[in-house]
Amino acid sequence: MHILYFLAAQPVFCQAETLDIVQYTPPKGWTKTTKAGAVVFVDADKTTNTFCVLTIHSGTVSAGSAENDFAAEWKNFVVKPHQAENNPKTETEIKDGWTVISANTPIETDGIKSIAFLVVYSGFGKTTSILAILNSDIYIKPLAAFMESIKLDKALIASQPPAPANAPIANSYDPASLVGKWGNGIAGNTVSGNSVTYGSNASQKYYQFNADGSYRFVYSGYSGLVGSAGAFHITTQEEGVYSLNGDSITITPRKSQTNSNSGGLKNNPLETVTYRWTIHYFEGIQSYALILHPDHQTNRDGPFDYVLAFPNSYSYSPIK
Repeated sequence: MHILYFLAAQPVFCQAETLDIVQYTPPKGWTKTTKAGAVVFVDADKTTNTFCVLTIHSGTVSAGSAENDFAAEWKNFVVKPHQAENNPKTETEIKDGWTVISANTPIETDGIKSIAFLVVYSGFGKTTSILAILNSDIYIKPLAAFMESIKLDKALIASQPPAPANAPIANSYDPASLVGKWGNGIAGNTVSGNSVTYGSNASQKYYQFNADGSYRFVYSGYSGLVGSAGAFHITTQEEGVYSLNGDSITITPRKSQTNSNSGGLKNNPLETVTYRWTIHYFEGIQSYALILHPDHQTNRDGPFDYVLAFPNSYSYSPIK
């Protein structure tokens, strides 16, 4: 699969969206998920076993040169999570004042072979990257259209302030920085407060960590238009205690119940899990995320979140 040369102009018809310094036109019909510091678009066909995962990262401060920026992004987003080669063959071009370096390499995850294609933009003191992981040539045309749609905001880069001086210190493992509410959701524009008010296939989950060592976990999921016939709603509520030991956090539930409009109320098995934890600062969007990394997926948290910098982990953003 030859990807480095597919960036020919393609017609674009969808409405543009923006993440930090990156303006883009999303691939039509792909599933969108917003993560801390990134937006992910996924298309998959179970009949043909083809897929493409496209991740747009927010901007960060440049390492000083386009080559250094590419090396850092390649290491973080390709080498570490996928055990890929360290020094790939690259292509470089100058576009609208930005230096654009790209490369691709075959990867294999859980026996599934695919291609990782990374494009890194550097200039004006900032860098950002876009990663595509695909296993079929059918995605070359939509990826070409997507790449052609990208525009980078130079003015926004110049105006971005540094991280606030009174913000929590990332990676400090300070118990006080953990206290509060941390959550995420799918179809976030349909989520209001602690529940989904309308929409389809929407969900939200959050932890509330208290200073006294107690916690509360809530999951809410909807499928179908809320209030209509055939709509499905499920809620899990769990309470317990947590303990910290450096970069480890052990969560021990005391009570866990799930309620759904199809199965009613039931008690859940109590699942004690030890995670490695950190609070990571994503400079591009000036936001923190709580990263929880267990040694296996948990029933409480569900499938791992797609955060390339933290593979096999869960990512939760602060909620006021």
